[in-house]
Amino acid sequence: MPRLSELPWLLLIWTARRRIVEGVRVCVSHSADDGDDVFEKAAEALRLIARYAPRMSARMRRDVKRLLFGDVFGGRYLDGLQTCLIGVDYARRALPLELAMMVVHEATHARLARAGFRYVGACRERIERICIAAEILFAERVPGSQAAIDSTRALQESEWWTPERGTEDAIAELRRRGLPEWIIWILLRLRNRA
Repeated sequence: MPRLSELPWLLLIWTARRRIVEGVRVCVSHSADDGDDVFEKAAEALRLIARYAPRMSARMRRDVKRLLFGDVFGGRYLDGLQTCLIGVDYARRALPLELAMMVVHEATHARLARAGFRYVGACRERIERICIAAEILFAERVPGSQAAIDSTRALQESEWWTPERGTEDAIAELRRRGLPEWIIWILLRLRNRA
């Protein structure tokens, strides 16, 4: 059942372009031009997962209803929609292996959520470390993946999953997209009141 905070994403799913890619439902938001390049990159990533981690691929198909590529920073799992949400920009600039690792990461969130683990408070760090370990385990099976593994291991050195870090990343993304500083200031004030 979708959560209230997930309803905008449900609307995006309904309006997005959809295809079955390597046996997985993939949605690409309309803001992504025609999205053909994103569908193709998703296919390459899903083929890597199926080839080098077939059991992980089968579990992902059970735990995740769809991959949604939208106008977001990075990726996240939408538990109420059973959807892995990944940034279109990330999908376009990432190598297929990096995108496959992101999908594995978010699908691991799905698996943990299905097992009853909730992404709250002190559990966040443990859940993120499990998801990073799943990424690394997958990548270790793929030839020529050492650079991606090293980059992912470096993530463990920072607490990027904390709410504070999420706010910092969101602000950086808004600035990168050219949002005026006065609007960012207002958004921060509103967030601090909540």
